[in-house]
Amino acid sequence: MSLNVSKIGESDAHTSDITSCHFSKNGILATSSSDQTIKLWVLKNKELHEIATLKGHKYGVNFCCFSPQGTLLASASTDSTTIIWDVKTGDNLCCLVQPSGFAVRVCQFCPQSAFLATAGDDDLVCIWNIGEKELVRTIRDHEATIFSLAFSPDGNILLTSDTVGRCKVWAAQPNHSLMLAGVEEAHDLGVNCVCFSPLHSSGVLENAYSAATCGNDGFLALWKLKTGAENTISLDRRVFAHDGSAMCVDFAADGVLIASSGGDKVVKIWAAEDLACLSILEGHERYVTTCAFSMSGLVLATGSSDRILKVWILDKNKNLSNHQDNVSSSRSESYFQLKLVNKRQQNKVIQTLTGHSSDVNSCHFHAGILATGSADATVRLWKEDKTSKVFQETAVSPLQGHSYSVYSVHFSSDGSLVSASLDGSLILWNVNTGEKIKT
Repeated sequence: MSLNVSKIGESDAHTSDITSCHFSKNGILATSSSDQTIKLWVLKNKELHEIATLKGHKYGVNFCCFSPQGTLLASASTDSTTIIWDVKTGDNLCCLVQPSGFAVRVCQFCPQSAFLATAGDDDLVCIWNIGEKELVRTIRDHEATIFSLAFSPDGNILLTSDTVGRCKVWAAQPNHSLMLAGVEEAHDLGVNCVCFSPLHSSGVLENAYSAATCGNDGFLALWKLKTGAENTISLDRRVFAHDGSAMCVDFAADGVLIASSGGDKVVKIWAAEDLACLSILEGHERYVTTCAFSMSGLVLATGSSDRILKVWILDKNKNLSNHQDNVSSSRSESYFQLKLVNKRQQNKVIQTLTGHSSDVNSCHFHAGILATGSADATVRLWKEDKTSKVFQETAVSPLQGHSYSVYSVHFSSDGSLVSASLDGSLILWNVNTGEKIKT
């Protein structure tokens, strides 16, 4: 197989590392960055044009991906949230908070349902019904950070991986809990990325899939997965792909090509059939953290910690007009998108309380009083004015007694307040006088 690849554009896209990139069904390219933003791009006349910058995360954005029809975009951040955006308007439709409060490293839409999977530093995989904004399933079997997961193209299988090197196969339905199959050492030094081939077969007794993984050991691996009477995952073939670390892998939409990127500053394109290297793309000055094929398979985007986004064309003679299509939608995706919009309209900010000089770590209500604990080492008390319906800080607030961050506050049934701090102390407060009852 011969392959001609040439760079057609690049952009100094972000002010910090580019962490991920993804093409929508309609040719829109999204990039995420440690600079806390997500940017949307279109390719017109073989040039990149920025069309939107999405802001809403408080810390770096680790991953972004489009919904199957391209109407929604999900972004995962170190601030422990996953935000779902309306691609057309740029509106923040909802914010899913990881229950643990830990960083979210990856998120993926299920191709055939309203489910979204998120995972990260808490070793958990959370599956959400995004139409209802409900957590419907939690997978707890990993014991290490999860950097990557992927749904099979038919939406029936979920493949998860972790920094220890394990890959685990699950039924994607929320009412299933048992692991179907797994590999303990898919990559010696941890798995960085997993993805399914779009090519799969479904039978009465057996379904067959193919998936690619890459890891810190520098290898790119292909796996065969089977579900049915027996559930298995087995190594098909592997090749040493990148010096140092293989950081990202992606299948082209036809399943014929695979792209990988790594810590050696290069991108490689492989034949999926035998993992023969067809092309090596150079030009980035630092780690190439992400790569993604367009849905047409004609364009490859790469992003790096050098902050540069590059776009490559695999065949100069092909027409790129399909990268300028308007956003379309399926009926099912339109349905849960409408539900998100309606819920967003119902949820309005009533009041913003200011006073703490650092992060607010905890809050608790009791008998009309709101207590908040902060990294500024104080506890503040707020009470609603019955006439104006506005919360105001009480006369005894702030409560000062801790020397380090207050990470938890909680009222007892009798109205006393206990606060816990990183200074190792618990303080029991009288909220009416502001005095310490007990330390």
